[in-house]
Amino acid sequence: MSQCEKMEKCQFFNDRMDDMPPMSQAMKDSFCMADKNGCARYVVSTSGHPVPPDLFPHMMERAMSILGKA
Repeated sequence: MSQCEKMEKCQFFNDRMDDMPPMSQAMKDSFCMADKNGCARYVVSTSGHPVPPDLFPHMMERAMSILGKA
């Protein structure tokens, strides 16, 4: 597990998304600070696809759909 190198520019990590969930700090601790490979935003970003502005870290099913793997 490793800290995400994309945190500096991440809309989610920097609280720049609409409708931030109440659990956002717990999600940051889990995805951004510990398991970046489990983050839907990270997976989409590293695939070369644009990250939708409303994609939250826990939306892995949606990320797989974006990548054509669902």
